Amino acid sequence: EGPSEIYACQRLANGNTFIGECNTGRLLEVTPDGKIVQEIRLLPKGKDGGHAYIRNARLLANGNYLVTHYGEQAVREYDPQGKLVREIPATGGPHSAIRLPDGNTLIACGDRPGGNRVFEVDAAGKTVWEVKDGDLSGLPLKFMAGLQRLPNGNTVMSNWLGHGQFGKSAHIIEVTPDKQVVWTFADHKTMKTVSSIQLLDVPGDCIKGEILH
Repeated sequence: EGPSEIYACQRLANGNTFIGECNTGRLLEVTPDGKIVQEIRLLPKGKDGGHAYIRNARLLANGNYLVTHYGEQAVREYDPQGKLVREIPATGGPHSAIRLPDGNTLIACGDRPGGNRVFEVDAAGKTVWEVKDGDLSGLPLKFMAGLQRLPNGNTVMSNWLGHGQFGKSAHIIEVTPDKQVVWTFADHKTMKTVSSIQLLDVPGDCIKGEILH
């Protein structure tokens, strides 16, 4: 327990859970009985990074950490000791990032200026794919939050409708690589916002990293 907001968690193959604490900037590995067995501090002890410091974060297969720094508008990769090894600029404020099997990184950005988009960069930082507000006819992109890349190459996106956008677009959108809409979900009577997404009928083991989420 602690005062920090938490937006990131990931069940690991060893049964432990990875947790990213927003305010403290701590990256933790916690056993099922609550014991902290790994702690990386991205901020000095006692410093509060604030509400916007970290959103989603993932422990990668190579042992590094992929962290979205929403307020600083950057996705950063840290080694197991917490040393910065890569930074990807993410104008608009990144909420989620996924390391794809080919080494590319898929990023969803919020609604700060230059945001309202999902984009993919290669290992050199070049944008190789992007869908942004205005690309999908009749489907405004607001605050792009959760992501899943499907085996067929399509991308499922959570279109978070907070910040005064309730009811103004679909909650969830699936698009093809050429930005054709496959399906949408919008139920504004029973829910206001959707911030994360995982399709449960996609084959694979999430704990083994087979689900790109």
